[in-house]
Order: sequence, then structure tokens, then C-alpha cells
Amino acid sequence: MNIDPEQVARRVLKLMQQLQLTQKQFAEKLQVTQPAVSKYMQGRIPPATVLLRLAQLSGTTMEWILTGGTPAAAPVKIIAEKQAAYGPAVVLADKIDRLPPLLRNQISALVDVLLQQLR
Repeated sequence: MNIDPEQVARRVLKLMQQLQLTQKQFAEKLQVTQPAVSKYMQGRIPPATVLLRLAQLSGTTMEWILTGGTPAAAPVKIIAEKQAAYGPAVVLADKIDRLPPLLRNQISALVDVLLQQLR
């Protein structure tokens, strides 16, 4: 399947309209800037983390956003995980990863102190 940036932009706009959000509100929900949302509307493909947030927010799939198609029904081996792969820990890690190295180190040290207090 081909990914047509113009079609992706149309689907992103459609989802924003269905959610009845302004670009600014949409950006806040997706944890991006309003100019980033504007670029998605102009054909820039959102990064995977934003596509995932958008799919979860709108109740659709990343595949539909990218291709307009539905996931193929293929046999899938289920792998049990202790936690959801996209749970709060991954969201927090993504946010921390965007910080400058000094702040990341300080947050890591703070978490170590907090964990020691729990023991």
C-alpha cells in the first residue's frame, strides 16, 4: 500500500473536525505544537508517537490514518505482556526523552531517590 501524504492530511483534518477541536486544541491533545498540526494538514506525515496518540484519541487505527485501509485479518501470535506496550510508562519515557541530557539525568536521580524512599 502506498502512503499518500495528501490523503493522510485529509484524514487528519477529518478526525480533527469529527472531534470538533480547533488546531490549538488538537495540538494539545496530541502533545505537539499548533504549527506541527498545521504541517500535518499540509501533508507532512506525523511521527509514529503522534500517529498513535491520534489513533487512540479518535478511536481509529494508525493504518487507517496512513492508508485509509483497515488492518488485514492475518493470523497473529498473541504475546502476553506484563504491561501494555503503550501505557503511561512509555508516554512518560517519551516525554523525558525529549528533554536535554542534563534534565534527563536530574529526573533519573530524582526517581532513584523516590524509589529508595519507598523501600
